[in-house]
Amino acid sequence: MCGRYTLSASPQDIAEEFSGEIEFLGLDELNAAYEWQPRYNIAPSQYSLVAASMEKLPRLTLMRWGLVPHWAKDEKIGYKMINARAETVAEKPAFRGAFRHKRCLVFATGYYEWVKQDGVKQAIYVTPNNNRTIAFAGLWEQWITPDQSELFSYTIITTDANADLESLHHRMPVVLSANDFTSWLAPGTSSKDALSLLRSSPSDTFSVTPVSNYVNSPRNEGPKCIEALAN
Repeated sequence: MCGRYTLSASPQDIAEEFSGEIEFLGLDELNAAYEWQPRYNIAPSQYSLVAASMEKLPRLTLMRWGLVPHWAKDEKIGYKMINARAETVAEKPAFRGAFRHKRCLVFATGYYEWVKQDGVKQAIYVTPNNNRTIAFAGLWEQWITPDQSELFSYTIITTDANADLESLHHRMPVVLSANDFTSWLAPGTSSKDALSLLRSSPSDTFSVTPVSNYVNSPRNEGPKCIEALAN
């Protein structure tokens, strides 16, 4: 499961961090369009940064979280499509077309889970031990709205949680190795080969930190969301 996450790295930071593994289009357009701000509480229906397999090179762009299939009659279906299961993503009608032709990277610096402690849900912040930006395996879609404008949206693929995280939730987002970015995004990658990339992260990849329940509301933003609880 992945229902909320963070992204403190800017598009420029990401392009530089992964320059040895992959080249992106769209950076100049993003820099010209708006001033980037760190995000500490990205929630479904909000826009965030993805790298989408749109052209010969992947394009950095903003899309809305919650995939709306091209055949959907109502964009509200996106609220039910924030995650896609790795085990069924190649067959489910909502995802199978995008899985073949519209794969993407969803950039993050951490994500949240909630666990019950003494009858109360406690927010837990999950972050990579190497402090690098991570990329979730994702899918994107283009939907034509009733007024004929375009809505670009995405979903995050999940798989079984590894041993370190299964106490938080039995699912976790698929985090792709930078070495796999090109294969995941390449149009010529077969469904079989793409499926082989959808695996759990190794143990000792992430650290978990109980944080302020300020993050519980998707209306709240800022560094307070990742503030560690006092011991």
